[in-house]
Amino acid sequence: MSRALITGISGFAGQHLATYLQSKNIEVVGTFLNTGINTECGIKVYKCDINDKQQVDYVLKDYKPDYIFHLAGPSFIADAWEREEDMFQTINYGTKILLQSASSYAHNSSLLYVSSADVYGDFCELNLPLTEITSPRPTNPYGYAKACTELLCLEYAKKFDLKIVIARPFNHTGPGQKEHFFCPSMAKQINSISKGFSKPRVSIGNLEVERDFLDVRDVVSAYFDLATKGNKGQIYNICSGKTIKLKHILDYMLVKLKLHEEVSIDIDPAKIRKDEKAKIVGNSEKISKEIGWAPVYEFESTLDSLLEYWGNNLARDSK
Repeated sequence: MSRALITGISGFAGQHLATYLQSKNIEVVGTFLNTGINTECGIKVYKCDINDKQQVDYVLKDYKPDYIFHLAGPSFIADAWEREEDMFQTINYGTKILLQSASSYAHNSSLLYVSSADVYGDFCELNLPLTEITSPRPTNPYGYAKACTELLCLEYAKKFDLKIVIARPFNHTGPGQKEHFFCPSMAKQINSISKGFSKPRVSIGNLEVERDFLDVRDVVSAYFDLATKGNKGQIYNICSGKTIKLKHILDYMLVKLKLHEEVSIDIDPAKIRKDEKAKIVGNSEKISKEIGWAPVYEFESTLDSLLEYWGNNLARDSK
């Protein structure tokens, strides 16, 4: 049986990836820092600070994985400027430690570094959809750190002959994502109104922007495909290749819970990002042609699962 290590296994994508890998009959272990996972699912976990080389060395020497999925680190961009030093430390320096340990103790492992489409930053909209050869122009500390770490990974792949593949996922969502992200925030607010816990009012930012969204289950299947079939030292977009307006997501949820004629929308300036791009969409041709990956989940079914998840959570919390 193949063995996989997921750093940051207790995070949103990490938990979904663990479930997916188990469905492929792969043994899974993971690292966490602050929040663990339910060990009843048969997954061994290590409490490990990715910035501590001694701890990372111990994990790789103890487990010797065939695959390493590096997901550990912050993912919320809105507070990036307040956490600039910490963000770069964890994303860049923490990854450097993992790469050093992998070169010593897991040299034959396949390592997937999960970057972000946020590296594209201040792109020219004439260049849409974004491809892997679009020049990164990050505009916040999160994007800077991810872009720098991509270069670090490419150098380690070349200098130490490590099999490293880089993923650039675009927006993705699903059950378990924290509520400060758009889709779960809407699902929670609308469910709260539907159950009579809140006034019929939704607070939101700019609804006119368009984003390239995927179901998290499609994203983690891409992670697996890249780790097993991706070409060493290559970068791959993970995206749908089409956009949806945030307003359409909100409207869909309101109609689904039959609240579209009852709820008022409050635009909160604090939730509008400065210099926000009107449209972001990726090109998935490379991962499709080289790996054979394509999304399978309709986004409406993703939104349905989010509404169900938050409906159940609110009902349970109210007891």
